[in-house]
Amino acid sequence: MDDIKQLLSEFLSKKSEKAPETQTPAAFSILCSDSRIQSVDFLSQPHNNLFVSRNIGNQSIGFLGSAAYPIEHLHSIRLAVVVGHVGCGAVGAAYKLAKNQKREFEPRDFEHAVEATLESARGKKKSLMTNNCDDAVSEDMNSMAFLFAHASDIIGKDSEPYLPKYSEANVHLQVAGLLQLGLIRKKVESGSLVVCGAVYDFFGKYGDEGRSHLVNVNGGRPETFKGINLRRFF
Repeated sequence: MDDIKQLLSEFLSKKSEKAPETQTPAAFSILCSDSRIQSVDFLSQPHNNLFVSRNIGNQSIGFLGSAAYPIEHLHSIRLAVVVGHVGCGAVGAAYKLAKNQKREFEPRDFEHAVEATLESARGKKKSLMTNNCDDAVSEDMNSMAFLFAHASDIIGKDSEPYLPKYSEANVHLQVAGLLQLGLIRKKVESGSLVVCGAVYDFFGKYGDEGRSHLVNVNGGRPETFKGINLRRFF
C-alpha cells in the first residue's frame, strides 16, 4: 500500500503553472493510450499548445466527437495528427481478431479496403455494458480487425503484428476516419487545417529509434518525407 500512497500523493500534490483562461492550442493529436508515449515526446511545451485525445490504438473511428469538438470550436488549431506507434498492443489484438474473420469481398487496393472499413463502421453502436475485458477490447478493435482481415494480402502477412506496416495501415485508416467529418474536410480543402498521420518508433524498426515518421498528409502518402520529427511542425 505504501507505493500506492506515494503515487497518489505525487499525483495530487504536483502543481502546474497557472492556466490561461482560454485554450489556444496550435495542434490536435490522437495518441495511443500506451504509457510509453506522452505529449512531451512531440512538443517540448505541450501545455495549451496541444489538444489531445487518447485511446487504445489511436483511433478516430468511434471517437469522432473528441476530434470534432476541438477542431470546430478551437480556431487556433492548424494541425491534426494521428500518431500510431511500433509495438502497439491494440494493433496486435486487431491482427489476432482478423485471423478469425471471414472476408466479405476482395479489395481492389488498400484505399478500397479503407473505404469499405469506414462503411462497415457507420451505424455501429458500442455496447454500454460488458463484464469481460476481452469482449470490450474486441469491440473497440472491430474496425481495425475488419481492415486487417480484408487487406492482409496488400499489407503483407506476418507472424509478428508489431511491424511498422500494420501500425501504418491503422494510421491511414484513422486519418481517413477524420476526413469523413465534413467540418474537417472543409478546413482541409480551405487550407486552414492539415491532417497528418505518423508512426512513433521507439524500437528502431525504421532504423532511427525515438523518432516519429510521417506516413500520411491529408489522406495521401508523402513518399518523399522520411524520418521527420513532429517537433519540426511547430
